[in-house]
Amino acid sequence: MSFAKLVLWFSALNWLAAGTFALALPATNASIIQLELGGIISSSDLRAVYGGLRVGIGCFLAWAASTGHLRPGLIAAAALFGGNVLGRLVSLVADGVPEPPGLLLLGFELFGVVLVGVALTRREVSAA
Repeated sequence: MSFAKLVLWFSALNWLAAGTFALALPATNASIIQLELGGIISSSDLRAVYGGLRVGIGCFLAWAASTGHLRPGLIAAAALFGGNVLGRLVSLVADGVPEPPGLLLLGFELFGVVLVGVALTRREVSAA
């Protein structure tokens, strides 16, 4: 398996795992990021945005990896990880240093951006 395909599968599994966790355990997911669920609508929204949307993203990335659409999949993964990094950097400036696991999540997402960036430079991706 090529490095680029491996990175794309890693990205897909990341989004699938995070989404499945939020779908199955919304209250636990909310508490990790200091959110308090106030009723059915908050649970529903958390399951939809943090759960369903992430599962959908993971499915798209898995499709891209399994069908050989590496470049579009990696570009999507770069935009997704990069968007998270942007949001966390804006929060650092606007809100200050977050409590754990905030910086750990930023580090993980930066690592994702770097991995995807390296994968995008590979011959099997740039030739596509």
